[in-house]
Amino acid sequence: MLILFFFHLIKIITTGFDRGLFATDAGTGIVPILQSNARSEHPVMDGISTLVAPLMVMIVCTATGLVLILTGAWLEPGLQSTNMVTYAFSKGLGTPIGGYIVILSLILFAYTTILAWSYCGEKALEFLVGPDKQKWFRYTYIALVPIGSLLQVDMIWTLADIAITFMLFFNLIGVMGLSRHVIDSSREFKLSTREVLSRN
Repeated sequence: MLILFFFHLIKIITTGFDRGLFATDAGTGIVPILQSNARSEHPVMDGISTLVAPLMVMIVCTATGLVLILTGAWLEPGLQSTNMVTYAFSKGLGTPIGGYIVILSLILFAYTTILAWSYCGEKALEFLVGPDKQKWFRYTYIALVPIGSLLQVDMIWTLADIAITFMLFFNLIGVMGLSRHVIDSSREFKLSTREVLSRN
């Protein structure tokens, strides 16, 4: 019984990490591509501003998890993924409007994710092969989007987890190589901030 409990606990923790990585893209290298067009006074400010997204994701995911637990939706047989959340919010609010809010949120999330990943893929490929050779990526990407709607939910999550794992692995190699520059930049920012505060 204790072994089964630990097995489920490990499954819960790993699923939480997987979904957290998927929702925030933390450590995958996507955020720096999106953030590279931002104009701020210092790169450290860009880094600090990117901390807002994981915080918001944590709040939304915690609220969703609490709704799933309090409404008992997680105990309903045959429900998984979006169907479970839709059921939970409909039951929690006592009206089908809760389900429509979830569906609208999902459409907006899917749309923005498709746009962001397409942009990041194009920029990464442009860096690797040059701006002239990466144009085919956009058409291939658009052609693959409808195929995702035909796959089973478990297959989609498995493919997403594999892709994010590869991104995380290769990006962390770069992060380790650039860590000295990040530390130096952070110290420089801290010193310049202290100087500004001491003048005032």
